[in-house]
Amino acid sequence: MSWRPTWDATPPHRLDRYAFRAGELGGTQGVGHVLVLATEVRTQVGGHLWWRRWGPARPVAEIWVAAPDVDPSYQVSWADGDILDADIDRWAGGTVLVGHQDVRPVRWLDDATSARVARDVFGADLNELRREHAGSAGGRRLQDGERVGDLET
Repeated sequence: MSWRPTWDATPPHRLDRYAFRAGELGGTQGVGHVLVLATEVRTQVGGHLWWRRWGPARPVAEIWVAAPDVDPSYQVSWADGDILDADIDRWAGGTVLVGHQDVRPVRWLDDATSARVARDVFGADLNELRREHAGSAGGRRLQDGERVGDLET
């Protein structure tokens, strides 16, 4: 048994279409932006100390929102399970839920524009975030309740 879970390849998920992509939000006071990051978590299902058993990986979206009429003007939220499925359905329909009730229209951006928005609006490097969230040499995977790297800007 392993102290840490192994990170075998996981099958594609509907989140992959929106992972590491930015969108332009419509709103009453100008344009805002959303950035969707993707990672996965595994839950410890048994064991103690040096022997642990881990459940299957499940996708999690980290959703960053910046808009002039959002209070506070910058928000981060996480979604998985049924909430993630509902969010992806909304995104496919051209809207994003901001906060608890505010549904905004969204126009998803291409890779180059997403990278620019991530840098200019959120102060983030998408290539670096991809490496961190993929668990490559410089990053690590989330365990329940943990964040990958220091994503504060």
